[in-house]
Amino acid sequence: GNLKVASGHGIDFSATSDASGMTSELLDDYEEGTWTPTLPQGGTVNSITDAHYIKIGNAVIYYCYAAFTPTNNSSYFRIGGIPYTPIQNNHGGGSIQYSSTLNVNHWSGSLAHHDGYIYFHRTDGNSAQILNSAFGGSQYPLIIHGVYTIL
Repeated sequence: GNLKVASGHGIDFSATSDASGMTSELLDDYEEGTWTPTLPQGGTVNSITDAHYIKIGNAVIYYCYAAFTPTNNSSYFRIGGIPYTPIQNNHGGGSIQYSSTLNVNHWSGSLAHHDGYIYFHRTDGNSAQILNSAFGGSQYPLIIHGVYTIL
């Protein structure tokens, strides 16, 4: 059968050695699931091939393979619908695995914002966020994944 831990408890790893700054050795949560990507700054999510996550303790690992057509404007390109809200000032990190013919050579990896969305910055000496207009009103599939921290 399965090992079931009572609410408020977890697996205690305190028998191991501690790193300086350690704050907990209790693993108290694990979860797997799916999520639905959205475009909170306007546009259409044309198809979702896969969007899933794994939550281990206070770390969320996410994956998304979807086709997006953002509204062709100067709003920031954001992907909403992530399963948990990241903590403030800890943007996590990730990468773009596939972008079809969309030129993402100067895009950062995916970053998670504490307002509950994923976004990207330019990495060509201009630190501006990527705009919806980078898609030119066309549909492009993206495969992204990353990790962020929650409370």
